[in-house]
Parts: sequence; C-alpha cells; structure tokens
Amino acid sequence: MPLLTNNLSFSAMILITLMASAAQTAGRNLPLALVS
Repeated sequence: MPLLTNNLSFSAMILITLMASAAQTAGRNLPLALVS
C-alpha cells in the first residue's frame, strides 16, 4: 500500500510540475500574442 500511495504522490507531483510549466509558458507567450 505505501508503494501505491508513493506512486500517486509522484504522479501528482509530475502533473503539478507540468501544469506549472505550461502556465509559465502561456504567461510568457500571452503578451506576445496580444501585441501581434
């Protein structure tokens, strides 16, 4: 059971990291899209 919880936690961490990265990229590109 600890292994399963560990895997879920790890997956959640990766998902949050990807979402944060995507949000950062969108935040940088949005002003450029608005200007052009």
